[in-house]
Amino acid sequence: MEMERQEIEKCLYNALNPNDAIRREAEMRITDFQSKDYCSFVQNVVSIFKDINSSMELKMLSGIILKNSLHSSDAKIQDLYEQKWSAIDNNTREYIKKQIIECFGNTNEKIANLAGSALGYIARIELSLNLYFDFFDVMVQVMQDDLKASAVYEAVSTCCATLTNETLFNFKMFLNTIFNICMMKLENPQTSANIKEVALKCTMNCFKTLQDVFNNENAVIRFLNSIAMSTTTDASLTPKALICLNKFVFLNYNLIENKIPDIITFFNNFWTLPSEEVLVQVIEFWTILAEIKEINFIEEYLEFLLPHVLRLMKKNEDYVDLKWNAHKASAYLLETISETYGSKILFNNLVFNYIESELNSGDKIRIDTGAIVLGSVIVKECDQQLVNFIKILISYMKDPITEESCLWCLAKICETNFYAVVEHLAFLLNQTCEIIISKSPSSTTAAWILNSIFISLNFVKQKKIYSTKFSLETQQALKECAFKQIREHFTEILKVLIAANENVSLENSTLRVALFAAMAEQIRFTEPEYYELLDNVIVYCQNKIVECVEALNKASASHIPIIEDILSNYIILSEVVIGKRSKDSASFLLPVYISVLKSKPSSAIGEVYIAVTSNIHDFSNFLEEFVPFIARDLGCLDSFILKSAINLIGFMANSIQKNFFHLSTQLIPLLIQNLSSKLISKQVKTQILSVFGDIAISLENNFEQYIDMSMMIFMQIINLEKASDPNYVDDLRDNVIQMFNCILFATCKSNKLREVIYKLVEGIKKLLADENSEETLTSIATLITDLKAVYGLHYDLNGKWVEDFYNQYITSKNPALRNAVQKIYN
Repeated sequence: MEMERQEIEKCLYNALNPNDAIRREAEMRITDFQSKDYCSFVQNVVSIFKDINSSMELKMLSGIILKNSLHSSDAKIQDLYEQKWSAIDNNTREYIKKQIIECFGNTNEKIANLAGSALGYIARIELSLNLYFDFFDVMVQVMQDDLKASAVYEAVSTCCATLTNETLFNFKMFLNTIFNICMMKLENPQTSANIKEVALKCTMNCFKTLQDVFNNENAVIRFLNSIAMSTTTDASLTPKALICLNKFVFLNYNLIENKIPDIITFFNNFWTLPSEEVLVQVIEFWTILAEIKEINFIEEYLEFLLPHVLRLMKKNEDYVDLKWNAHKASAYLLETISETYGSKILFNNLVFNYIESELNSGDKIRIDTGAIVLGSVIVKECDQQLVNFIKILISYMKDPITEESCLWCLAKICETNFYAVVEHLAFLLNQTCEIIISKSPSSTTAAWILNSIFISLNFVKQKKIYSTKFSLETQQALKECAFKQIREHFTEILKVLIAANENVSLENSTLRVALFAAMAEQIRFTEPEYYELLDNVIVYCQNKIVECVEALNKASASHIPIIEDILSNYIILSEVVIGKRSKDSASFLLPVYISVLKSKPSSAIGEVYIAVTSNIHDFSNFLEEFVPFIARDLGCLDSFILKSAINLIGFMANSIQKNFFHLSTQLIPLLIQNLSSKLISKQVKTQILSVFGDIAISLENNFEQYIDMSMMIFMQIINLEKASDPNYVDDLRDNVIQMFNCILFATCKSNKLREVIYKLVEGIKKLLADENSEETLTSIATLITDLKAVYGLHYDLNGKWVEDFYNQYITSKNPALRNAVQKIYN
């Protein structure tokens, strides 16, 4: 054991060596030690971590390796760690935990927190395996020592956050203890600001875990009092306490609505503080209320709120453009409020007069501020007064001080009030193209202007009436004028966007995203006279995809994210071209799409599946060629790729209907496997249930062989405890009910289905005895209606339970639920 420890210690020292070759070899040796004897490896790493003679660098590295040997964001690796840890005998596990807890009191906070994090990951493993049930009680005891409090909070925070996010663990028996741990130091006036800050972070990480606790008003009052106390402890703690309070409001608004007036009063005490951090959090609170569309409170305090927000719109001397600050937070708040109120905010006297005064001031700094305020409040169609501002914005759109803000404001106007820029459209197109060609720092915003113009043009094309401010004749004249100017510039714009895209640096992803977005919207607008131009774009996309795949396969780890991002953008662009000009485009791009699927794993694989899904009818003759890759990627744990592949399966089933049968035998067992795997994310599992419904409809009676399996899934879901994860369980219930509705539609004449109807009805009764979301209740009502339509009054479908359900929800305030219930007896 001692020999092995010395070898591991030597490897750790070498892992700190600046020489790449020595460091890589050491890292490989460390991985080898971990793989060969996990128990011995962990013991040795803990021994090095705890050793007072170890250097600080060695302690830090051993602590990081320890926690990374206990937890991984990769579900497969995490599952492996759980197996390896649980295979260690109980006495050894307890000894390791005791050794780690002894490190909680280390005078170096980073070392203590690494120890806390490591123990938290151990608790995450053991609690999920029904072990270590005294973890939280042990933490209460350890916390009596103030020197160890910080590490305790790290351990509890780590354990709760990972268990909540990664499992369906039921915390019910531990909730009060966890809440008491969070509050213990926050409520103590003798606690140092440093420990209170750690306690606040832990509390935030435990909010999702503690949601049931906040059903109790006393717990809410206790938490709010602890926040108020924290803001008076130390000025440096105030912004941290307000961040915690904001997260609390956002996550628990429905539970604390009656406390919002008190919280508003509390936040309003901070408007006059000189602290930028504090002001950002005050604005964030009002932004949360605006985001959840809390109209009453916003209306009540609007006249009080606006002067403060407009005051903070002015950039101070310390303004840094890349940093989130009171100026940016205020602009976002105005934008969020405006999305709820429409143009009411723009034409509020205080706001409109402020914008008018700033834009007409002749002072470039004030014009810059006025443009940002105007852009923030334009979210819907305004009236003719807006036209007067556009001339000012255009005249200052190339000045270094005002360029960025004026372009951003014009982009907002182009998207929401397109009629107002038609008069200046030719000039605007020329200027934005010039800005992009010149490689100006504002090229990104200029590209977004083009994107907004084409978004509006596409809207205009689809709608007969696109403005409530003008007569149909005026609208038609504006439309013809706009289209004429676009036709004159169409080819030039596309050339500019493609050329700029070719020249953009690999690291400038923001510009690249804007250029691709503008190209995509322009292609969606393309009129028949330019279809031949799209043939060139298809060839361009094909060549760039081939080029990117070659680069991806040769790329180093650091370059892979950049190349996959570029590749993904070309796939998205090709997807748009296929949708616009489908003739032979799908067959032309098929080989390069397949080459992407054969390349190194990357998000581009998911983009290929999305492209095929979006153009499913164009690819209908080639779908079988994608099946081997879909089957492969159903074993992938990357949520984006997996969800894209599963979604494509649903579209394939809908598209080719009965012809899907010969493909289903390969794919359905893999979907079932994913549904039962603990490695697969929650969102993916609800999606699989939805896709099963599509498959059932396409297979019709051929789905009969999966009815028993479907019933087993149904029973497993209705037996899940809702307290473990209410939203997820609600989603599962809703989706499995809808799945059975599809199965009923597909196999209603099947004897196999008749065999399980009694069991299905009993399951529905069990669901109705529990608390359900309105979406789930709506799906249940629809299923009951359809069951009665197929089987009449058999299978207890005329029982009192149906009548009780009907009477309980026939007067529901939710129109979808009420309408679904009405149909039960129609």
